Amino acid sequence: MSSNSNNKTALQIAVPLPELGPNGYDTPEESKILSGVQADMNIAFGGNLDNQLTSPQGQLAQSLAAIIADRNAQFAYYVNQIDPNYAEGRMQDAIGRIYFIERKRETFTTIYNVECRGAAGTFIQKGTLAKDESGNLYQSLEDEKITQTPPTITITFHITAYASKEGTQIPKFTVISDKDGNQFLLTDSYSVPQDKTLLNVVATSNRFSGAAGSSISKNTVFQDSSGNTYSPEQDIRIPSPSTALVTFQCMNPGPIACPAGALNQIYQLLPGWDSIYNPQDGILGTLTEGRAAFEFRRRNSVAANAVNSMNDIRSAVMSEEVGTVDAYVTENFTDKPINIDDITLKPHSIYVCVSGSTPEKIAKAIWHKKPPGCGMNGDTHHRVEDDESGYMKPYPTYDVWWQTARPVPLKVEVLIARDPRNTDIPPNVIQQVQDGILKIFENGDQGQTGRIGAKLYAASFLAALPYYLSSGVQVVNLLLNGGVEFHASISEIATLTSSNIQVSYYV
Repeated sequence: MSSNSNNKTALQIAVPLPELGPNGYDTPEESKILSGVQADMNIAFGGNLDNQLTSPQGQLAQSLAAIIADRNAQFAYYVNQIDPNYAEGRMQDAIGRIYFIERKRETFTTIYNVECRGAAGTFIQKGTLAKDESGNLYQSLEDEKITQTPPTITITFHITAYASKEGTQIPKFTVISDKDGNQFLLTDSYSVPQDKTLLNVVATSNRFSGAAGSSISKNTVFQDSSGNTYSPEQDIRIPSPSTALVTFQCMNPGPIACPAGALNQIYQLLPGWDSIYNPQDGILGTLTEGRAAFEFRRRNSVAANAVNSMNDIRSAVMSEEVGTVDAYVTENFTDKPINIDDITLKPHSIYVCVSGSTPEKIAKAIWHKKPPGCGMNGDTHHRVEDDESGYMKPYPTYDVWWQTARPVPLKVEVLIARDPRNTDIPPNVIQQVQDGILKIFENGDQGQTGRIGAKLYAASFLAALPYYLSSGVQVVNLLLNGGVEFHASISEIATLTSSNIQVSYYV
């Protein structure tokens, strides 16, 4: 090709080009692209071509126009992926990495202290299977051996009254007992607060006077030698001799509920293993973090480097390293107690409610970010050692308090009907509805997601659900727990499973 610019001829085409301007990437209509392709082909073949779309050249023009329009659409899609408001999938993951955050992967419902009863010496191997009442399979996460003596259980107690003076140190291994002779040992020491705020403490025991399988009421009063009184935070089921306490995890990911007593079927028979029972609810798993939830966390992650504010506490607690499902943070900056929903906040205190993760990680995250000297609220407690400030052992220790979110099952009732323009309802319509509701709930479509303290609206589910259904289905009505809205308190988190989505036909 000659380098002489006078010999160059500009290529003139009739196909309109996309434009990248102040309002973004603007693509031409496909009908205009088709007209441009037909005009170019007419010139290329000497004119007088038949432009009927049923002719060979008409079909070729349609194919070329579709290819060009698809290329424009793909490029427009990736241009929009640069905007965090629209990014999804791998492009959203890339934006998250700029902020040093990763998408939370799916997790599995986990149940601790599952009672496996049978002959002493029976070995419950890691990977042993059990089944709950809904048919979900669970596998054991560790090797455990059934022993002759009752296993040691760990319980959180509420201190109900102090007899000791302010500042008195209650030592580790202090014995607390009830009138029937059941005894527990405190797992850590504590000091009676100056304002005698009622604390929570943790105690363990394998010494019980009651019969195996019976319960100690959460209203039972325990007392130590100094006269301080305690009550368990929940009913205590007395374990049987010849019992192993095993951790089981659901084999399917997501928020699969397993209430206390539901894991009660042995799926994989082992000689000497007689029965299985979970005395406490399972900790719900999660699905892979959806687009809206990931973007919400990315927006909040910019506060992670700050301190002394509610946003940075929440961001730290919800970080990938801590691994929580959700967190809610608020405060009471007044000098009087205030009530929010079902929670009373102490004066000059913060309130943190958390779902998921472990006490060690949650306590460390709160301690790193909370303002010094402020009070805390909640029903869960963990002691943190300050091993990062240059002190020599023994390190200073601090009691950190927060609220563990209580799962509240959400029941969705959906009424559907056949679209008059279609003759049949798809055979898998119930599955479509259930999958659609779960995706709306998990991905945060229309703002409808199971967050602590969230208010959910049936109308928003109604607006989003048709996008997940076949064209022959109409959604007539939808209710949340029997009403048009559902409001979780700041100590609750809504949960949803397919078994709680009821689908009915409108006749």
